[in-house]
Amino acid sequence: SLKAPDQFRPHHNLGVAYQKQGRLKEAIEEFEKALESKGVNRRTEKVVTYYHLGRAHYQLGDFHKAKGFYEQALQMDANLPQALADLAVLYGAEGNAETALAYLERAYGMDSENPYVNFNMGLHRMRQRETDRAEGHFVKASEAEAIKGSAHLYLGMIYKQKKQLDRAEMHLKSSAAAN
Repeated sequence: SLKAPDQFRPHHNLGVAYQKQGRLKEAIEEFEKALESKGVNRRTEKVVTYYHLGRAHYQLGDFHKAKGFYEQALQMDANLPQALADLAVLYGAEGNAETALAYLERAYGMDSENPYVNFNMGLHRMRQRETDRAEGHFVKASEAEAIKGSAHLYLGMIYKQKKQLDRAEMHLKSSAAAN
């Protein structure tokens, strides 16, 4: 009918809701329906759906599929900090530190204030034993509600290493409170 609603957005939004509830298989189904729907009017909408599909597969532990969807999102928008940061994590997990850093630096170049990007940059610096360089990234990451507990945990570890025990204790308490 002529009154047929734009089917893209309801499917996409339902997918996001399922994803937040951890109902990943259902989320993936909704994202796929969104991409198949006739009502996609803007490329920008699809980019976000590809990103969420990548994220859902990542959460399910299917890193190969996740990578494919992140790459698709980046083909449509080369400047998506979250997709760049997630790809960096995947390459890092595979032991490909060089490629991971390349993606991280691109993400950081796009959005140096992004807490999620900073958290991953902090982790990368920790793995490279560059504790001093990691510290500032975790401070920025601690501003985001979803990851502040983890960011404070790493800050606590950094200050413990530096023998700044009062600061270490403060961050470890903040981490415990957040989690």
